[in-house]
Amino acid sequence: IGDNQNYIDILFRVLSTENLVYAASVWELITNLPENKKIKEDIFTFASISENDPQSWNNLLDEHSIHRFLYSLQIISSLSIVGRPARSQTKWFQNFCQKGGCNHLFNSFLNFNFTQLEQPLTRKWLSLLIELLVL
Repeated sequence: IGDNQNYIDILFRVLSTENLVYAASVWELITNLPENKKIKEDIFTFASISENDPQSWNNLLDEHSIHRFLYSLQIISSLSIVGRPARSQTKWFQNFCQKGGCNHLFNSFLNFNFTQLEQPLTRKWLSLLIELLVL
């Protein structure tokens, strides 16, 4: 399921439901699946990123979907920190920032509506966003 892009897209659409219990169950399912290879590869290679178009980051870090954005942030965190030699971590993250990824994260932080902090996933998103911004 995790590697089938159609299934992942469907699961992310289901997350937009107003039923928070249902959405929490679907989110738990997504996070227990192996990382989606396509999403990870797109992030790792900066697929669809145009250096002259800062809005192209919305393709990888969708500000309109907290779940997709959080999922992508978790992948970025794993590419930046966990289990990689320090030099390759630094090089990948430097490329990420040079291509505008850090600016996108910072702008997302600046545009964040802090009245939404009552939701646990939103707090997790904000925490991970801040963690990545201070790398």
